[in-house]
Amino acid sequence: MNVVLLKSSIGSKGGLEKITKRFIKALIEKGCQVTLLTTVSPKKPLPTLHPDLNVVVLGKEGPLSFWNLLFFDYKVKQWLKENPHEVVFGFDRNSYQTHIRAGNGCHAAYLKLRQESWLKRLSFKINPLHRTLLYLEKKGFENPSLKTLFTNSHLVKKQILENYKVPPEKIEVLYNAVEWTDFQKPFDDSFQVRAAKRLEWGIPEDHFILLFAGHGYKRKGLYLLIEALKNYPKVTLLVVGKDKALPPSEGNIRFFGSQESLIPFLQTADSLCIPSLYDPFANVTLEALSLGLFICSSVFNGGSEILTPSSGVIIENLFSLTSFCKALDVTCGHPKTPLSAASIRENVKDFDFTKQMQRMVSYAS
Repeated sequence: MNVVLLKSSIGSKGGLEKITKRFIKALIEKGCQVTLLTTVSPKKPLPTLHPDLNVVVLGKEGPLSFWNLLFFDYKVKQWLKENPHEVVFGFDRNSYQTHIRAGNGCHAAYLKLRQESWLKRLSFKINPLHRTLLYLEKKGFENPSLKTLFTNSHLVKKQILENYKVPPEKIEVLYNAVEWTDFQKPFDDSFQVRAAKRLEWGIPEDHFILLFAGHGYKRKGLYLLIEALKNYPKVTLLVVGKDKALPPSEGNIRFFGSQESLIPFLQTADSLCIPSLYDPFANVTLEALSLGLFICSSVFNGGSEILTPSSGVIIENLFSLTSFCKALDVTCGHPKTPLSAASIRENVKDFDFTKQMQRMVSYAS
């Protein structure tokens, strides 16, 4: 089987790039001939990929995001016209593919959630990036040639069905995956690291350690979390990620900025809080569970669908302080212990990349 993969940029270290690379490896091991169509960026050089992968660079990225999307889509259609393939698997937004993994969620639903004011609504209508994303999303999702549309949560599946004319039987929910096996050693070392970091960062022994991780503090709900934590004097919040401006540092909050690795913070914390306003499936959900952390998640994180009462709690209404504090009360009742951490980790072993990739490969090959 010859398979064409569409990924406009593969030079970054994001979750989508990680899954693309894993999928390439799984397809080739299955015996497929795989061609990757991509572009290159001056800021993100093309990484070393599988030796048996055929890489076709369709051009260079420019400074305008919306133009890059349209350029890549045009070049893909041009290449496929000259090189027709039965299986075209897309990881971005393109107007044509036979299989899509909608890892970025549903942009139409995301914009509806963000319509805070008439000015914001107007900006969405005239912003060329949003207009381009919506155009490509509609073309790709509603294309008659589409065979399978993978979503990484039921949340995203529901949003696509509400916004686009897609037959429900074409949509398959396949949750994100994690390097569960690779997390074994960090898990084994976690309580030793936790004790050392608590001492290094001067965190009192009687404090519950809560972790927030994400870029874009407003969309990720950090301001709402900080407001709720005013009621919890014995909770220390570790903030990993970046934004243009820091929120006010009130109470026991430590800002660490962007980090190469989140693992030491996951090893140190009792719980991870994901109060996102929109996250198709936050990858950090599974990473934290693989290291035995209890999760406090918003209902707008698709990853909340895999939580159980013993592994997490859902904030039903992010904008209700009562609802937020109710979830935090439950969270603070689950300090990390060797027993609880081992149980939480064991519950997500079936989300290892190997098992998840096998299912995707079965559809493509």
